[in-house]
Amino acid sequence: MDKETLRKVQLAQLDILKEVDRVCRELNINYFLEWGTLLGAVRHGAFIPWDDDIDIGMLRADYERFVKEAGSVIGEKYFIQTWDNDKGFGLPFAKVRMNNTVYKEDKSSKQQKNNGIYIDVFPHDKKPDSEALLKKQGKKFKRLYQLILLKVGYVSDAEKKSAVIRVIFNIARFFMLIIPKKLLTKKFDKNIKMYNNSNLSSYVVTGVLADYDRKPIPAEYLEEYCELQFEDQMFKCPKNYDGLLKLIYGDYMQLPPEDQRENKHQIVEIKFYEE
Repeated sequence: MDKETLRKVQLAQLDILKEVDRVCRELNINYFLEWGTLLGAVRHGAFIPWDDDIDIGMLRADYERFVKEAGSVIGEKYFIQTWDNDKGFGLPFAKVRMNNTVYKEDKSSKQQKNNGIYIDVFPHDKKPDSEALLKKQGKKFKRLYQLILLKVGYVSDAEKKSAVIRVIFNIARFFMLIIPKKLLTKKFDKNIKMYNNSNLSSYVVTGVLADYDRKPIPAEYLEEYCELQFEDQMFKCPKNYDGLLKLIYGDYMQLPPEDQRENKHQIVEIKFYEE
């Protein structure tokens, strides 16, 4: 993606973020910038120059309210996509997409009804302190997540590299035809939410498979908020953003080597909004 196109994508994503911010303030729902978006706000006051997405997070209760209530007040230009309202979508978090645009990732299912430019909205769930319980939950988390991705037709990087693996996955997809997606997603949700009513002291980001194995996020990093400048507006961020960014990135003010400054989502088709 060339720099001019990337900047147009970023500005479209910023437009979505502003609408989500408006909706959350209207509904009194907490959210916070996270991952590279939070890093961009702290280090650059804007997007990381080479970043190609926006990530926000919500604690589970806020997330559930957002996906249930925001659709009634969000602008017609936008669509809140979840695996409950799009049969071809296989991710356990929401994407807020801009209608009448295209931002298609190489690995995404061709069955998705909306592949518009988006921002990610990640729920955060309590993580058990016990190593044994953590291992048990994590094993089930990964197994169900992978089955759901298989069910909806997502293509893994491993399939692209090996014809043998591709055949194995296609055989598995055939057998998955008899298992309802709803059954898998209900089991996934039950598993990942099972500790949310406890007094446990850390969270996991419910999103990317690898996130479950990362260091737990202390609750105090995600339960109090401030506002930081991101591009031309103030947005909610974790109050202890320094501690959170150090946990994720280490010396986060240090720029990565130039050969690592690249967008990462393998976008194969882009179309911008037209009035």
